[in-house]
Amino acid sequence: MKAIRLVPAVILWIYFLLITGCPALSQKRLALVIGNSQYTGNGETLNNPVNDANLMAQTLQSVGFTVIRRTNCTKQAMEQAFQQFASKLASAEVALFFYAGHGLQVNGVNYLVPTDATLNSETDVRWQAIKMNDLVEELERYPDKVNIIILDACRNNPYRSWGRSTGGRGFKAPSPSSGTIIAFATSEDATASDGTGMNGLFTQELVKQIVVPQSIESVFKHTRVEVQRQSNGQQVPQEWSKLNADFAFVEKKPAGDHVSSVTFPISQPDKITVNELKTENTRPTGAIGSPSSNKSCPGSITDSRDGKIYKTVQIGTQCWMAENLNVGILIESSQEQTNNGRIEKYCYDNNEANCNVYGGLYQWNELMQYDTAEGAKGLCPDGWHIPTDAEWSTLTAYLGGEKVAGGKMKEARTTHWRSPNKGASNSSGFTALPGGICFSNGNFFVLTDAAYFWSSSKCSTAIAAWGKLLGYNRETVGRHDYGRIDSFSARCLRD
Repeated sequence: MKAIRLVPAVILWIYFLLITGCPALSQKRLALVIGNSQYTGNGETLNNPVNDANLMAQTLQSVGFTVIRRTNCTKQAMEQAFQQFASKLASAEVALFFYAGHGLQVNGVNYLVPTDATLNSETDVRWQAIKMNDLVEELERYPDKVNIIILDACRNNPYRSWGRSTGGRGFKAPSPSSGTIIAFATSEDATASDGTGMNGLFTQELVKQIVVPQSIESVFKHTRVEVQRQSNGQQVPQEWSKLNADFAFVEKKPAGDHVSSVTFPISQPDKITVNELKTENTRPTGAIGSPSSNKSCPGSITDSRDGKIYKTVQIGTQCWMAENLNVGILIESSQEQTNNGRIEKYCYDNNEANCNVYGGLYQWNELMQYDTAEGAKGLCPDGWHIPTDAEWSTLTAYLGGEKVAGGKMKEARTTHWRSPNKGASNSSGFTALPGGICFSNGNFFVLTDAAYFWSSSKCSTAIAAWGKLLGYNRETVGRHDYGRIDSFSARCLRD
């Protein structure tokens, strides 16, 4: 059986915003996201806060936030994260703080609990935990902006031996400052479920609402209704608001600029042959890239492992494969790709025909062949390697920067891309195809809508790597950190 991975099926909702609305891109949005699960002091370990933080970070990135994400933080690490966040508040129009983990109140004061806290008394809390009011007071300096605090922190109190004098099991109702809204995962003096799946119930439902075009008040209202329903009334999220401005995570598109219905997964294109795909791999007049026949970029290569022929293209000083990698044995998406001596791939909808057109989908470790070095050969043919994050950046810089490079990289027209395939000219000859993604629970998503490509560069966390994203409704190239156990397309770069 396939192991449960970090990004659950609920993240499919993130893509909903691409269809029904768009973030206010003119706003400068900043978020600090912290999830504490592994408590090394005397706090009880929690299953889901790190998962919640990762899911929330990805959701906020998808709606235009610059995200500072930290997990399993000691007190020093939390204080450093707060300091970094505070130093950037002056330039942000919207500031959001999300915390998942242990939290408690002592004598009416709410505290967030770092992973290294050893709390044997109320005095210990005052010295070893983080006072929530410190953050609230920092936000008070910016009453004319939109400040959002979301706390999925009222988990069961692990300090029951001395906690009877605290006056309650959960947080006390806060008094938000002007320009601030504060949301709790449950009501005052109550506790929130850590969840039985990959995520806490509150965060699981909240991210679904964040990507729907609606006011922030509606986001929390609809989240409350759903959490209350699923918990049979045992958990009732609450929020307190003194916002001075209207805000929506995702703004509604103007009338006439929307899709009348949404179906998941998005319908596939008409069946096409591999030969038709290769015919599409042409460059228009004035193209930037060239299928050079010189030694450094031979125009095509043959993979000695299976005899497949891949077109190549010279772009600047780099020689790229101009087709998505398709090597290995198809396994069902319900199975895990493992280090078992054979190359394994997923094909969209578990259909080999989709691999023949869009290439295979690979978890990061499988693509890297369980090597963690930047620039590893991985699954690439001999003489080629998985491009590093820096090498991807070299490509996008050569094509004019991330704001326009996507259009120059995407295959032109709408044979394989969903309309309108904004800005697509394929002037580079890269011929990016929208192979979609295979999520951690084995679900496939966004074929014809999005192209995700891995780099060989790890992120600062042990669970993520850098990747690139191109979409049907944008000409930009997105650079994001993704959980390594999701499955993306791959391109290879000549050594």
